[in-house]
Amino acid sequence: MHALTLFIVALLSLANSALAANVVFVHGLLGFGPTELLGLGYWGFWGIGGSNYLNKVKDCGWFSCTNNVFYASVGPVSSNWDRACELYAQIKGTKVDYGYWHSLKAGHSRFGKDYTGKGFFTQWGDSNANGYKIALIGHSMGGQTIRMLEFLLQKGATASNETNYPAGVPAPSPLFTGSGRNWIRSVHTIATPHNGSPLQTALGKTIIEIIKDLLFFFGGLISLTGDTFSWLYDFDLDHFSPYFVQQSGESSPAYFDRMLTFFNQSVYNPTFTDLAHFDMGPEYAYWINSKTDLAYTSTYYFAHSTSQTHQSGSNHVPDWDGEVLMYPTAVIIGSVSDNGFKCQTNIQCTNANTWCQPGATSTPTSFCWWGAETGASLHWEQNDGLVPRRSSRGPEIGVPANKYVVPSVRDDTWTYTWWPAWKWTWATGTWYEKYHERDHIQVIGLRFNIFEPNAADGTYDQILEEVNYAFGQ
Repeated sequence: MHALTLFIVALLSLANSALAANVVFVHGLLGFGPTELLGLGYWGFWGIGGSNYLNKVKDCGWFSCTNNVFYASVGPVSSNWDRACELYAQIKGTKVDYGYWHSLKAGHSRFGKDYTGKGFFTQWGDSNANGYKIALIGHSMGGQTIRMLEFLLQKGATASNETNYPAGVPAPSPLFTGSGRNWIRSVHTIATPHNGSPLQTALGKTIIEIIKDLLFFFGGLISLTGDTFSWLYDFDLDHFSPYFVQQSGESSPAYFDRMLTFFNQSVYNPTFTDLAHFDMGPEYAYWINSKTDLAYTSTYYFAHSTSQTHQSGSNHVPDWDGEVLMYPTAVIIGSVSDNGFKCQTNIQCTNANTWCQPGATSTPTSFCWWGAETGASLHWEQNDGLVPRRSSRGPEIGVPANKYVVPSVRDDTWTYTWWPAWKWTWATGTWYEKYHERDHIQVIGLRFNIFEPNAADGTYDQILEEVNYAFGQ
């Protein structure tokens, strides 16, 4: 009886100390907000009968405790810099400030949409207590955006170079001025290209063409229907006005000509890096990995890696239960070491045979995708259709030796202790990998296999465990 009483007291103590987390979901490339595409729902595709993964992470696990969950909507083809600025403004409830110097270089307006009075969690960062921190969940490019946001929060002016504004120019956003802000309690990335994707190199300008075609299609639809479809899909490129925003009284042909001129003069220029096409590649991965501390000591990091291919000879080919939409690109990445794009001449590494392995001292050479390792599980060819598992398991390439963090593959068994309770034994300041046999779109619930429509549900159950653990410490 005495032991049972102690156990009940312990449970009640844990229940009373349960802390509701503030959780923000960040979509990836070509993603969309909660009301776009007829409410389709990026996180689970509930609009066509799928799961709502926002609801999967609401339960704190104790009685009536409920996590606060928010669905961010950032530029689907914008750079991670611009997306991070938009994410910050949506959470804090401010006007988007892309930075004076950044905007000047990129050729767009400094300020974007105004979220004043509409912030997800305006008290964010007001105190160093966990209740004033957030958990960030990002799919694909969303994970990169989260890391950019944390980089700016931690390094401020050092990271942004947004200092010494000319006289008369409005002061920079607080995002660019502080430092050492431990406002993020946990980071959860899903199928994120932490080390880039060889698909960017393989497709080259095709990626830009896809972005351009999408802009022309939706721009034309809106132009020709008198703004009837403007709510359907928002590219969040208002700051690039007048290039991507039709002016009052402007004809459709003139509007298209202006967009085409911008692509020809800016986007096709190799030095232009302020749209998503650049951030998918190894150049961006090398830059962000070498600049950041990768894992800050107050934050938990979880990388949910993905693949849906298997080895066939020296290559990887799609699994039969992967989505057909991913087959062509899975084949391209799966044969990366057999193609002419296997080395990146503009990425300087420290060892001729590795992916910039920390500690190597030989003369810098080209970056080679296949690496020096043996074993199919470590090859770049194993992929989810858009991103190699080697890239989604955590940041590696371009990482200085003194900052490198080896991702730890998490065990699926409980680390069990009788008192005070059962729990995982995770630590801040390190990356933990959880591998999922899902392709790039299956892991967000987009699945055309009618026999397994909600196959990714377990992924978000695991993320809920991670969030609750982080905020319960």
